[in-house]
Amino acid sequence: MKSGADLLSSKYYYSITEVAEILGVSASTLRFWEKSIGIIHTRKNSRGDRRYTKKDIERLQTIKHLLQEEGYTLAGVRKRLRSKRNPELALQVLDTLREVKSLLEEIMTFLSQVPESPAASNNTAQNHHTSES
Repeated sequence: MKSGADLLSSKYYYSITEVAEILGVSASTLRFWEKSIGIIHTRKNSRGDRRYTKKDIERLQTIKHLLQEEGYTLAGVRKRLRSKRNPELALQVLDTLREVKSLLEEIMTFLSQVPESPAASNNTAQNHHTSES
């Protein structure tokens, strides 16, 4: 099975089932957000099935973030998305910062597992001995 990132890079349109899987919410939640917030205007194919673009998915990710992580109400999300601020950019910055934090944590873990060199141990012991005198 492809990950959400793989799916987003390989297609132009996505079904509601695919988008629900990418976002980790139900299809009914997506329909509810679409109707309640009024920012997403999906296209429908000849059978009437919703078709989401990458831009739609980015907006839905922003909506999910505002609702579930920042605690906005539906009215608050609607107001925020219609304001002049760019919440999608803010979400991208937040994601980048999380990636940087994760990378820094990995570096710290790696560095904590690297054995200390004998020269560094001697310097530490000498500094400790000198400070006690």
